[in-house]
Amino acid sequence: ENHIKVPIFVTYDKNKFDERDYVIPPEPGSIFRIRTERNPTHLDTLRFTVDGGDWSLAKAKNDMRDIYVVPDPYVVSNTLESIYELDGSGQRRVDFVNLPPHCNISIFTASGKLVRKLEHHAPEDFGRESWDLRTADGPEIAFGMYFFVVEAEGVGITRGKFAVIK
Repeated sequence: ENHIKVPIFVTYDKNKFDERDYVIPPEPGSIFRIRTERNPTHLDTLRFTVDGGDWSLAKAKNDMRDIYVVPDPYVVSNTLESIYELDGSGQRRVDFVNLPPHCNISIFTASGKLVRKLEHHAPEDFGRESWDLRTADGPEIAFGMYFFVVEAEGVGITRGKFAVIK
């Protein structure tokens, strides 16, 4: 019997600035389709071995620099708001993008008062978390400058700012 080992490398790369196409890594039970150059016969045997992916702490720390808020500045009549809401107003929100899979987002006023804390848990890198522009108590926020801190345990901390215009 002739055995030929052919290495197959599968990568799940994504343009981190493309916020609409999410990368969903394989999970147990995922199905892969394989295309060969010739049709296999009943005499062929295919054997696959899957090793775990590589994770780099240095790359994860570097990727924390790419976190930002969209839209910035947020304007009340932003086109991201749906015009089909029942009460006549759109959904008010900003999105934190390029987040690591597990992190906490703290949002502060310009004077340093904590407005809201969000927990982000997602299966993919470069994730997205929406904030409805409400305080922890429920009312909508005022216009002005806001600061955020993203903390990913074991990876690092990133700080940023964004504006809300009403």
